[in-house]
Amino acid sequence: MDAFQSSAAIEEELGNLQGQAMVLNSLGGVFQRQGKFDEAVDAFQRSYAISEKLDDERSLAMVLNSLGGVFQR
Repeated sequence: MDAFQSSAAIEEELGNLQGQAMVLNSLGGVFQRQGKFDEAVDAFQRSYAISEKLDDERSLAMVLNSLGGVFQR
């Protein structure tokens, strides 16, 4: 989890929005597996917002699928 959080910070510093969205989606998955559902939702929602800004439909579909998994649990 620390590695993903560090990576997200680096991507943000570099201004790499696509990289940020991908790392946040991965981080959300880690939180979900740990049972930290609020943190997972936050990470997925941040990823969604970035993907929406980039008009990246593939990433939007992936993050919505991930969010659905959290809400299902």
